[in-house]
Amino acid sequence: MHLPPGPVTVTACSFPATMVAAEPGRRFAFRWLPEPGDLVEITLMPEGAGTRVLR
Repeated sequence: MHLPPGPVTVTACSFPATMVAAEPGRRFAFRWLPEPGDLVEITLMPEGAGTRVLR
C-alpha cells in the first residue's frame, strides 16, 4: 500500500483511526470508533476541484 505524498492533516481535531485503503489521487478510506459510539467509516475521493466525503 502506498500513501499519497506529503502528510495527511486533520485540522482542529485529532483522533485514532484505522486506515483501510489508499489509492493515491483516487481514494483514502479509514475507520474510526469514537468512545462511546458506533463505528464510523469515511472515504475521501476527488470530485471536480474538491473532495467528496462518503460516510
